[in-house]
Amino acid sequence: MRAKYLRVFLVVIIIALVAVAPASAANLARRGVVRIVDFDYLPQTATIHVGDWIRWKNVGAVAHTTDSDDLLWDAELDPGKSFAFRFTSAGTFNYHCDFHPSMIGSVVVVP
Repeated sequence: MRAKYLRVFLVVIIIALVAVAPASAANLARRGVVRIVDFDYLPQTATIHVGDWIRWKNVGAVAHTTDSDDLLWDAELDPGKSFAFRFTSAGTFNYHCDFHPSMIGSVVVVP
């Protein structure tokens, strides 16, 4: 009797995991992450689709910014902080760090 309940429980768990997994994977695919490590944006070029988000996360020890060259966004990020922006049109969007001019990156948004 106990084995029957265990089998039913395992089947329910598997079904729940399968039902949740596609939604989670789709959600992750719709959100890019750029980590700011020391004095680099990683990746330096991120490619996403129209409607997707990019989240910049400062995992370094000093403050940085992510500022659009086209003035679409600007955000100062202290260590441990993050900022997200949704891209609603296709194109290449270049950005930089105001504090450290050698730090540059780009987001390529495809249809």
